[in-house]
Amino acid sequence: MSLKKSIMVVVVVSLFILASAGIFKTYISKNSVQTIDDVKAFHKDTLNNPTAGQSNKVILTEFGDYKCPYCGDFEKDIKPKLKKDYIDTNKVEFRYVNVLLHDKESMRGTRAALTVHRIAPKAYWDFHDYLYAQQPHSKKAVSKQTWLTDDLIKKGVNQLNISPEQKQAIIQAYQAKTDASLTQAKADHHLFKKYQVKQVPALYVNGKRVEDITDYQSVKQAIDAALREDNNSK
Repeated sequence: MSLKKSIMVVVVVSLFILASAGIFKTYISKNSVQTIDDVKAFHKDTLNNPTAGQSNKVILTEFGDYKCPYCGDFEKDIKPKLKKDYIDTNKVEFRYVNVLLHDKESMRGTRAALTVHRIAPKAYWDFHDYLYAQQPHSKKAVSKQTWLTDDLIKKGVNQLNISPEQKQAIIQAYQAKTDASLTQAKADHHLFKKYQVKQVPALYVNGKRVEDITDYQSVKQAIDAALREDNNSK
């Protein structure tokens, strides 16, 4: 075999190996953690997370980060429809798990939200919505710029319909060197790793991941299927 042909064979084989690796990587990414194996354990692990709606049968679990622009899109475009159709009607229970992908700012927002949840739980979702509403318009700015500051958090806490004593307690607690919010924030992020969620936002319906959470019809179909399954099991 000539040198030229040998080089061509090596190049072709190398490209094939790289392409196969790429396909395999894509396959793993698309098919990883489609379903949580131990759903009972999963739901037990998220039992004390912030919740909305009431249902013992169909539980929706979102993994999100206040510094994630795509989580912001979910909260703005999909969540209001979920709230109207399923959460407010108590057809499902919705749970939120914090993920810490953007270091100090993710931790700051998470600790503040979890402190609100502990001290003034009825005000939690108002504060949760407030943090997402403060995201800059540019997706790059959401993740790259510093915007989730103590001043922004203080402003949000002061807007809540709670007592002055609660506001003061929240602001002091979430900035403490260590408190319950820090423990919970770390525990939440551990669940992200434990269940190999891989990316945010991620939405699970009774332990089954919704593949396209940018499309409300896909989310709706997943929830309706779980509701039918529950009805058929009665």
